Amino acid sequence: STPELTLMVWMFLATLWLAELLARKITFWNSALRSAGVIVLAAGITMVQMLPFFDLLANSQRDTNYDDHARWAMPGWGWANLVVPLFHNYLSPQGNWFQAGQDFFLSYYPGLGVLALAAVGVCCGRTRVRWVIAGVLVTCWVMALGEAGYLYPLAKKVFPWIGIARFPVKFTTLASFLVPLLAAWAIQAIQTNPEARVKRALIICGGIFAALAGGLVWYARHHPFPYDEVHTMTVNALTRVLLLAVLLGLLWWLTQVKTERTRLVLQFAALGILLADLLTHSPGIVPTLPSIVMTPGMWQAKDRAVPAPGTGRIMVSPAAEQQMLYSYVKDPQLDFLGHRLAEWYNFNLLDSLPKVNGAFTLRPAHFDRVEKRVFYTAGTNYGDGLLDFFSAAWISDPANPAKWIGRTNYLPVVTAGQRPEFRSDAQALEAITAKDFNPRTVVYLPESMHANVTVSNQATCTVSNVRFGQNQVEAEVKADAASLVVIGQAYYHLWRAEVDGQPVTLLRANVAFQAVQVPAGTHQVRLVYHDPNLAIGAGISAISLVVCIAIWRRSPRKT
Repeated sequence: STPELTLMVWMFLATLWLAELLARKITFWNSALRSAGVIVLAAGITMVQMLPFFDLLANSQRDTNYDDHARWAMPGWGWANLVVPLFHNYLSPQGNWFQAGQDFFLSYYPGLGVLALAAVGVCCGRTRVRWVIAGVLVTCWVMALGEAGYLYPLAKKVFPWIGIARFPVKFTTLASFLVPLLAAWAIQAIQTNPEARVKRALIICGGIFAALAGGLVWYARHHPFPYDEVHTMTVNALTRVLLLAVLLGLLWWLTQVKTERTRLVLQFAALGILLADLLTHSPGIVPTLPSIVMTPGMWQAKDRAVPAPGTGRIMVSPAAEQQMLYSYVKDPQLDFLGHRLAEWYNFNLLDSLPKVNGAFTLRPAHFDRVEKRVFYTAGTNYGDGLLDFFSAAWISDPANPAKWIGRTNYLPVVTAGQRPEFRSDAQALEAITAKDFNPRTVVYLPESMHANVTVSNQATCTVSNVRFGQNQVEAEVKADAASLVVIGQAYYHLWRAEVDGQPVTLLRANVAFQAVQVPAGTHQVRLVYHDPNLAIGAGISAISLVVCIAIWRRSPRKT
């Protein structure tokens, strides 16, 4: 979510700049040059990370149509949760509250008191900047509705690149920063200029939000969702209203007192009310577990063999994957331990285990097709051949994800001698997930590679001295004829292949993996991952940082 949040912040700043420009408070060229300089330097510093990220994004599963249905948008009634945090929420088995239809954020509730103060901040200081911020705030909440808000699909038509992002509810992230900013102006008005209209605004805004909370509670009680906890929601909402009343009472009192000590006490008390609202609005929102559940070596503690890199992997079975996604274990600690023992998502890293797949927001597009077909497509009925090709030494029991079943006859990551067959990606995907797929005898290559491959038959080959290092793979291959060497790791265009030190074409095999063509005889095969974007980005970041330091050193010092 970081790139999306960064983009939202820059768009917010651009809106403020445009508002100041239209009001003739700044001149175009002077402000544009200064703003462009800041943007270029800020972006330049991040290039060591962003250039490799942009390359991966361009070659990943995400495109402008990645999320046509805008999953995990704020529901059409989602604005109600800004006032009543448990409105139409359901309680998970582990004790966390989730919004029906949106499971990305447990809560985006800003605090009823903070929301009321934000309204006061806008009403009591009708300046251009405040109206712009309020407008951006409302826009974020509308965009968070996704398709239901109509603005999001319109924005995707105007700016198609928005389609690479997921979960429109993320727009509430920027809103969470803007609401306190508006509320801070209200606090400033209360402390520095406690005139009658500020006090009236406090009463009016507080009354409006209290009435909204009451109306929403009444509606939810008369029109509940199947999994609503109506009583808990009602008590929780009444607690929000009570805290709002106490907060506004403290702020009203703050406008009356003159002594600094009393003001300080009231200020800390008001902060305490805000903190109480934050901590109690959604019980279980910050689950805690003892650190022992993150202890590495749980796999080894079961006296199971650890597959070495290049020789084998573990694989979570698709049925176990689904069980982990929808766990009903009520005890959070037991639930987490179950996921640990199942080596779910990236927990395998704690046990230093090579694994077939994991949790990655971005992945190479071709590998994503294979993963979706195997793990998330109902009815896929692959055979042992695919598991052998995945080098699956262990696979989790479909009925018990924490139980692991050892496999034999699986292939190492580097094999050789297969007969090439040329297929479209769709045909190759069907072939490798078929029951009769035999990765020992056949490898599927894209039809576009036909002219570049001279191998036509299966060959007798021996692979030895396989070494997996950081960003490189090496192996010695002895073949009685021209052969293909198949490497069961994800194909990506930044891998470079060499045979006896000479560069050769890296082929995409079995939809998403790698292959190299070698002539007859004994040869050294080497694959190296080299990302020029990292080096270029590091150079740009270094130059940008030097320029920033130079500007800072030349800037006048305040005395």
